[in-house]
Amino acid sequence: MEAKGLFVRNFLVRAVSLIMLTAFLAGCSSHKAAVPAKPVEEPVVLTADEHNAKVIFKAVSIGATVNFKVGKTGNLHRVGAVYNDAQEQQMPAFARGLAKGLMRGPYLARPSREMLVPVGQLTEVEGVANWRDDFGTTYRLGECGPLSRTFLAQSNKTYLVEFDLQNFSSCDQKIFDITQAGQKDQVSPAKW
Repeated sequence: MEAKGLFVRNFLVRAVSLIMLTAFLAGCSSHKAAVPAKPVEEPVVLTADEHNAKVIFKAVSIGATVNFKVGKTGNLHRVGAVYNDAQEQQMPAFARGLAKGLMRGPYLARPSREMLVPVGQLTEVEGVANWRDDFGTTYRLGECGPLSRTFLAQSNKTYLVEFDLQNFSSCDQKIFDITQAGQKDQVSPAKW
């Protein structure tokens, strides 16, 4: 009986080896010629001009995504979700890629977003922070906002909107004029 079991075992090992060798060789023989590379598209760079101001959206806090909307008062359009990638930048490359994938996949979040807004019009910016608190096998979803700020966009200006979630208990949103390199001047809210 033991000889029969040994025979079956040896037969199975040879069969599996043959199948794997066949699959490997089939994979190698079906290799197609390299596809010519597509020309690299230049990224779109938004610049402020006499008709549009540039607005950059960022999250100051780590651990939450912030969803922004912008537009005329009462007619806001979704900009998208942003997150602070400072923690991610200190990770090894493979972990950084995994973290980006986890943020960009389900949340469609980016480290920053940019948009052009028409000048001379009262512009409203709204931000809402979302996060998840894990407690072992359970979790709680948290939210802070929406916070809304208005400003009068001026020609050839670049603005930075920062959403700051402090200790997951309170939040603040500020708008800065960053047109001049190295300068960050807070913009006073406009009245409607």
